[in-house]
Amino acid sequence: MKRAFVLLFISFFVLTCFQSSYLFANQKNTRKRVEKRANTAAVFSGLIPGLGQVYNREYGKGCLLFAGTSLGLYLWVMGSPGGVGFLGGILTVTCYYVGIHDAYENGRRIGREEVLLE
Repeated sequence: MKRAFVLLFISFFVLTCFQSSYLFANQKNTRKRVEKRANTAAVFSGLIPGLGQVYNREYGKGCLLFAGTSLGLYLWVMGSPGGVGFLGGILTVTCYYVGIHDAYENGRRIGREEVLLE
């Protein structure tokens, strides 16, 4: 009886070690995939404003960010009197920053959700 209990304890310990090492390796792979998706979305949004949102399947938000950045760039370049050019520059920089940040954060969230669904 004592031998069976020891054997059961050892087998449980060995199985737990194997499973924890598998989970640790799987966790590292998962983190890489989530970060890769987030980084890809941020780079896309840095290249063309709103493209990171389209990559994250947020089409409306991507179109709004592209339109806002384009409008701000137009106002900035045209330099209308009354300080509208300055406001256009602020709008451009703001939309550009918000687009990159939003694409990265939503890329991480979507990446985590995809991993949970697997």
